[in-house]
Amino acid sequence: MALMTILEIPLHLFRLVASWWNADPERYYLPDWMEGVVNNYNNNDDDESLAETNLCDLGIGGWSPPKTTTTRKRPLVYLIGSLRNGGVPGLAAEMRDALDVDVFDDWHASGPKADDAWRTYEVARGRGYVEALDGPYAMSAYNLDHSWLSRCDAAVLILPAGRSCHLELGFVAGMHKPTFILLGPQSEKERWDIMYNFATAVVRTEEELFERMEPWLEYARWETFES
Repeated sequence: MALMTILEIPLHLFRLVASWWNADPERYYLPDWMEGVVNNYNNNDDDESLAETNLCDLGIGGWSPPKTTTTRKRPLVYLIGSLRNGGVPGLAAEMRDALDVDVFDDWHASGPKADDAWRTYEVARGRGYVEALDGPYAMSAYNLDHSWLSRCDAAVLILPAGRSCHLELGFVAGMHKPTFILLGPQSEKERWDIMYNFATAVVRTEEELFERMEPWLEYARWETFES
């Protein structure tokens, strides 16, 4: 029997999406690139030709899980925050010690002026916002964050934070994973947002944050590493 190729895994996923698409086209929305792949599969009975498709050429952001040199042994928390928030690395370190988890905050290494520098560079090249979003740098940064967001067991948003941070938290919440919001020092005085109720918990202090996270992380340990 022929050995299963690594590309057979996405092939089966495409089959699943294709079955959805054929069942009720009005019910499911697919991005243009995925609709094209699904239609190509539906019109092609040769599995091998589809298996030879280069997934990188499909523009699938964050399709592959991040490659690491070690096997995960602890739950992974994605710490979401502003590049200008100098308290992110400190909170990540405390979280690792207090909760015995892995924390992804590596995005903070790009520095507080990364977004401004990106805009300045793109404008100098004569590109606007839309074109810049499709550029190599933006897609590379997006794919990095997207892959780790997809992989995490929980996410924490530390305020104050901007639009990207809230989109990231919503993405994790949409995967039905626990999400937490740590209010900032000015949050009580600023504009209140009702939709923070999408989060698993909204807290004022790090101590309360760790207390609310622990039951969910314990479940993740049991489900992922012990079951």
